[in-house]
Amino acid sequence: MRFIHVADLHFDRTFEGLTKELPADFSKKLNQANEKTLKNIVTTAIEQNVDFVIFAGDTFHQMNPSLKNQQLLMQQFEKLAQAEIPVYLIFGNHDYYEENRYWFAFPDNVVLFETETVKTITATTKNGEKYALSGFSYRQQYLTKKMAQEFPLRNLEVDYHIGIYHGDVQDANFAPFSVSELKSKNYDYWALGHIHQPTQLSAEMIYPGTPQGHTKKELDLGDVLLLELTGSNINVSKRPVAALRWQKRTISLASCENNATVLNYLSKQLAPVSAETTLLLELVLTDSEHLQNFAEMITNGQLQDLLNQQWPAQIFVHTLKLQEIKHKISLPASDLLKTQLLQEFSHGEIFKEVLTELTINKNTTLLLEDPEFRQEVLKQVAAELNEQFEWGQD
Repeated sequence: MRFIHVADLHFDRTFEGLTKELPADFSKKLNQANEKTLKNIVTTAIEQNVDFVIFAGDTFHQMNPSLKNQQLLMQQFEKLAQAEIPVYLIFGNHDYYEENRYWFAFPDNVVLFETETVKTITATTKNGEKYALSGFSYRQQYLTKKMAQEFPLRNLEVDYHIGIYHGDVQDANFAPFSVSELKSKNYDYWALGHIHQPTQLSAEMIYPGTPQGHTKKELDLGDVLLLELTGSNINVSKRPVAALRWQKRTISLASCENNATVLNYLSKQLAPVSAETTLLLELVLTDSEHLQNFAEMITNGQLQDLLNQQWPAQIFVHTLKLQEIKHKISLPASDLLKTQLLQEFSHGEIFKEVLTELTINKNTTLLLEDPEFRQEVLKQVAAELNEQFEWGQD
């Protein structure tokens, strides 16, 4: 059995954090990016000849999607209907479900999970494999109920049983669950949604991540998952669908002899790998100390403007900056002394004494008694000490 797992499409979300004016050609691509991503998902599903597509919540970013975006979504679902591909869709915390918001009927191939109670449907693939899907939807922005408890145990009369779950193991506002709770249902796969970064909780429990990043924090995201279940085996592969990607690149200018060589050098480094490449780019430049008055060209935006003229339909540098040079503070204390102090603090009672304010809370007290947690904290402290200070010799 083969299917596509999509989550957190946020189809009508705008692209955030772009302060400079975009070239007209790039602006046009940006305006069409969400629609292009949706079309890429549908095209991928048809080309892969999947048995169905799962949308695991937050298909829309707004609770009241525009009529235009509603129509565009239904049109793409119709294309899947023509290819005889069912769609299973739940609603998340962003697009929580209210029937009267939708001005267009969902096509017959779309099965909605409309309630905050778990519903299970069964169906059969074209190859005769029987499967069950269990899921629920949000009817409000927050859902504090532990929905995992409502899911039935695996249906033993089908070949595969899949759970669709929009929630968070760490946030009590969004259908909190534990991995062990989901595992106890013995499902073949859990199609998770809500976390925008691709995250695998176990072999059969995966967040695919958003198929189209909308902020600079969503770096290099843009895939859906293609799942192939064969007996007890799960084969997972990523399929790129994003119309454009956010990226961050760091480029050294050490090989540039003077200012006159910089633009040509950067142009070669940033040249698009293909005509299909569309990037929103944060560019960090290093090793520029030998270049005259170079920082001024960064702060006044002139170099950034020149770069954005190179490929006005494919690459937009939304941020250009020099890497901050951190000067370490010299200490007369030896590196050996640092090691001895960290070992001293690793002892349980001393560790808790240093962080005495945290012992007020029962949960943090338990955490402070965890040896692995103490070691992780001290490891991070050691890394910070090495970054901030230059340690002397004995």
